[in-house]
Amino acid sequence: PSAVRRLTERLGVPLVQGYGLTETAGLAHSAGAEGAAAGSVGPALPGARTRVVGLADRKPLGPGQVGAIEVAGPHVAAGYARADAAGALTVAPLVDADGWLATGDAGRLDADGTLFVLDRVCDLYRHGGELVSPGRVERRLGAHPDVRECAVLGVPAEGAADGEALTVAFVVTRPGGLAVGDLVDELDRGRPAAERVHRAEHLDALPRLPNGKVDRAALRTLVPAATP
Repeated sequence: PSAVRRLTERLGVPLVQGYGLTETAGLAHSAGAEGAAAGSVGPALPGARTRVVGLADRKPLGPGQVGAIEVAGPHVAAGYARADAAGALTVAPLVDADGWLATGDAGRLDADGTLFVLDRVCDLYRHGGELVSPGRVERRLGAHPDVRECAVLGVPAEGAADGEALTVAFVVTRPGGLAVGDLVDELDRGRPAAERVHRAEHLDALPRLPNGKVDRAALRTLVPAATP
């Protein structure tokens, strides 16, 4: 949301967000010229259907619950065309029997069908049995005026059960602001354990890939296992 505000002010025109994949012929959701809830990609386009399902059972989740994003509709590709051993063209299907495409992305739907894309499914983790979205934690941290940029990972906890992880935040602060520990304590006060930052690391800058995305693999080398 902060990047959207800056670009809108700089360019003097609204920045319209959307969401889609190559396999959905481009857009599947769009905020439209009228805009949508901050941080969202808006509702599904006409004819498109989107649902958020549980990671293990693929059962549809209710409004506000975080899970895997699936898309269906006439815009979804039938599959990937490939040549078999004899050179004949075949299509490897992408969708299930009901036409749902697993996007590999994670997010949540509001009651009105507005979609919030939060993470890749592979980035989600559990703490205390609760599913944690690192993107959701990043948005909460990033909204603090003393935070210039941040990244959040689920890092295996020493001695914890399989699949359990601690939330580790890497934070770049603005000059003259709060120390990282004090900042996190302020933001986490009163929140349940699954929503808290369990370990915070101060960095001068986040490592990035050539395309500008945060290099999460490099961050993981800094904390191979975590303790609170």
